[in-house]
Amino acid sequence: MVTGKSQQAIERIHEAEIICALANAGEVSRAELAERAGLGRSTVSQVLATLIERGTVGAGEHQKQGGRGRPSELVSLDRDAVSAIGIDLAHAWVHITALNILGDVIATTGRPVEDAAPWPERIAVAQSLLADLDVTPEQMRPLRALAVGLFGPIHIDHQWVHAGESGNGPSAYADEPWYPYVEGLSARYACPVMIDNTIRFAAYAEHLAMVQHPGDATLHVRLFHGVGGAVVGPEGIERGASGMGGEIGHMTVERDGDLCRCGRRGCLETFASTSAVLRACRCSGLAVDTVADLRIAVQADDPRAINVLTRAGRALGEALIEASILVDPARIIVSGDIVQLDDTVLRVASETCRAGLGPRFTPAPVTRGVLGEVAASRGGALAVIRQELPALDSLRVDGAGDTAVPDPDPYEEGHL
Repeated sequence: MVTGKSQQAIERIHEAEIICALANAGEVSRAELAERAGLGRSTVSQVLATLIERGTVGAGEHQKQGGRGRPSELVSLDRDAVSAIGIDLAHAWVHITALNILGDVIATTGRPVEDAAPWPERIAVAQSLLADLDVTPEQMRPLRALAVGLFGPIHIDHQWVHAGESGNGPSAYADEPWYPYVEGLSARYACPVMIDNTIRFAAYAEHLAMVQHPGDATLHVRLFHGVGGAVVGPEGIERGASGMGGEIGHMTVERDGDLCRCGRRGCLETFASTSAVLRACRCSGLAVDTVADLRIAVQADDPRAINVLTRAGRALGEALIEASILVDPARIIVSGDIVQLDDTVLRVASETCRAGLGPRFTPAPVTRGVLGEVAASRGGALAVIRQELPALDSLRVDGAGDTAVPDPDPYEEGHL
């Protein structure tokens, strides 16, 4: 018996198959599209009707050679049509990215904000950026959903926000200062909004940019004002039972260490976040207030700066030992301010993890992320497309390969 849900799943598979066929074919007739997709003409016609009405696919007549007979209709993907928008409300910036159905960037923009900026200020920046995004109303017509990346925990059972849900009963986030903004986005664009921690969205984009085999799993560690982590596998983001899967930032690396903002002691975040590194530098007598100050000290080979980064790298490596045993990733991707300064943190982390794992476990290469601040907004939009069309195999993140750290692990003995 075909239920409503199973029928919807079948329709989405057919939709993904037709989109993939159009992506590879360019402009084709309906008959050729049916052949390329391996579907019946009636199925193709039904799916195309929806895609054309939505604006994802364009259709036009093409006169046959010689001008005789009825013109054939040719269809093609509108690669300038926006299917998903990702909005990243991170500690230090707001970024927005609009993607087409294949995951290609249509428009992107961003602006820094202060870490201590209140939510009304962050939201005002997001509203301004979205209003100025370089897309037309016609390009926005196919929009399926938005994604908003936030700092802080998001429960897996409450990842979608629909306009008006707070009026139909209490929302899990009704008291959160960002909730009215997110609900307002759903109302304005008449579509749902996916919410998640900004780290998970960033991890998904970095995974698609750097994974070499579709079945590989990656562990992403993000070192900025906080330290977060996420695991991405073949089926997408591995959020765990409650949405906190992969949170390596709150693994204990020193049992009696400093108090973390999560309430525990000795978390990785107290060693390897940007603020923790700057604070440790100042405690060592090095006058640094910003990452730019620290970069100058690192470029001058100041031993105090190098010692602090080495300590951060060692703490990261200790956390990676346990995470590697649990996850067994094909690649560990690390991004953040302190890994952009030089190779100290990545090198020490890789050496520490490799030594701690011993001969029984195969250490994954530890590589630097390639997308920087835009990762979460792009990953959020990609996650929306993946949720809408899980069978779509054309999602990609291009333009990062030249900056990716290649295998083998550059910090493995013999490759230094």
